[in-house]
Amino acid sequence: MYLFKKYCMFNILLLLCFWLMPAAEADTSEPKWFSSLDIDGSGAITLEEIHLARWNRFALHDTNGNGYLDRKEISTSKTWLKYFGWYDENHDEHISIAEFKAKGRERFAVMDLNADGRVTLRELHILTKS
Repeated sequence: MYLFKKYCMFNILLLLCFWLMPAAEADTSEPKWFSSLDIDGSGAITLEEIHLARWNRFALHDTNGNGYLDRKEISTSKTWLKYFGWYDENHDEHISIAEFKAKGRERFAVMDLNADGRVTLRELHILTKS
């Protein structure tokens, strides 16, 4: 279980950094990538905010707009290709938005250390230090 949590956390942070490059800003303690996910400015990321960001990422790759990703649509992304089988739980050679959202919920649960429905920078710092 410990290795699974470490694996999930690493992948979450990798994917977040993949499409939102962190930037240090002198006037704020929140990294730019975190602020861009925290749509309501509450200082925490909710599952809904994560789903919105993930949906935008999914839609970007869903070039034919059918609600599924196949290997051709993600062929330019080594990260997507590497984890294709992990996302494609029913092994139909497509990643559905439902499969993608389910993995997002799993990852969010790992990051939400106190299970309050919000992920703060403090929780992310704790996870990355463990």
